[in-house]
Amino acid sequence: MAVNTQQISILAVLFLMFLAIPTLVKSLGQTLDTLPVRFAAVILILGVYSYDPLVALGVFLVIAGLYIQRHHDVVISVTSNSSGSRFPIDAIQDPAAMKVLHQGGHASESYDTDDFMPKDNVENNEFEPLGYSSIDEKYVLPTEQLGSRAQAMFGEEMRNAEALQQGNQNGSA
Repeated sequence: MAVNTQQISILAVLFLMFLAIPTLVKSLGQTLDTLPVRFAAVILILGVYSYDPLVALGVFLVIAGLYIQRHHDVVISVTSNSSGSRFPIDAIQDPAAMKVLHQGGHASESYDTDDFMPKDNVENNEFEPLGYSSIDEKYVLPTEQLGSRAQAMFGEEMRNAEALQQGNQNGSA
């Protein structure tokens, strides 16, 4: 990609325009926000791209800089207050809304606090059953017999299971 003198001169003019973006935004004002100007900017970038991609990149940077500066100025105008400072609340001085607050006082409502500590003096580790059946008592769960096809597949295991079942009837070994 060869760079010629015409391309360098166009890029130099675009660089000077890029440096002058704040003054260009002030002179153009709200015309940048209109739809025809936005369409013209897109068409200008696409038209210059057919001439030279490097110059189109420079044009794109100038147009993007114009819009960024415009929106930056709009945001600054919204966030600035009447005294001209850039921030709505001055960090050193108290805001006017804070001066009308009454200092001191207590809430009129009372709130219950929970300390999550045991109320009774229970310090033993003994288990006390809650009724007839307890979680401390273990018993054999009722099971069902395997089907005929499953019994044929697990012959040895089936005999061991039947022997265990016969030897452990009624929960006793």
